[in-house]
Amino acid sequence: MLGIQIRKPRFNLYHLDEGEIFIKEFAVNCQFVYPETESIENLQGVLIIASRSLIFEPDDHNFSMIKFHFRNIPDKPKILNLDGKDLFKFMIIKMIEIPKGKIIQPYISHDIKTDVFVNILHEQLENVAEILYELFDKFIKKQNVFEFDSIDYLLNLYSFKFDYSRIKSINEKFLIKKELFAKQILPLIEVPGLLMLTDTRIYLQPIYALSSKKCFSYKYGNINKLFKRKIKLKDVNKFFTFKEKILDLP
Repeated sequence: MLGIQIRKPRFNLYHLDEGEIFIKEFAVNCQFVYPETESIENLQGVLIIASRSLIFEPDDHNFSMIKFHFRNIPDKPKILNLDGKDLFKFMIIKMIEIPKGKIIQPYISHDIKTDVFVNILHEQLENVAEILYELFDKFIKKQNVFEFDSIDYLLNLYSFKFDYSRIKSINEKFLIKKELFAKQILPLIEVPGLLMLTDTRIYLQPIYALSSKKCFSYKYGNINKLFKRKIKLKDVNKFFTFKEKILDLP
């Protein structure tokens, strides 16, 4: 009996720069000079578009993830047609290798000047180009951090709706009419999501599809303290601490 191979993602939000935000990911074929083999490799995988970089995660775990930072891409990606396929082509002057395995190691910088060809598999190239070109323009113009890495930018790309099928019981009563946009503050990263309140639980649905758990729910009985904190020198809404560890990293 033939089994279906399930892709095990390696990327997580900690692979981004401090303050950088995840935008979208796409299935791609990517061709470039891979630093370890020093030869041109044509690999299938996932291209992560972030606010300051592109990260390629090969499906083959024998190959490391590669980060193409915008500062190492001298010119905006170009669209060209090769063998009847529309591709992205961009030149890099340096690539950053994220070492394989679960052991945390320093990233490795490779001074390699080469062309990268990206074939988007399941999305219109024009839709990806619109996002990519806007991010490059923002980076080139060196807009301030709030405009460049603001979570609010995602609201222009996604239509966020809370998934009501995540409610634990049909007997729960909603305390607010519409979901609220919120952020889960974790060490070094912020995970944006949708907050919903019922009479028995707090629900937080991350907008990123990077976690195996699609929605977190916290019983009011597990809340130990409620207090205020400042984030980035600004007053924010209240924080919760819990009697037990129930927050999972993305």
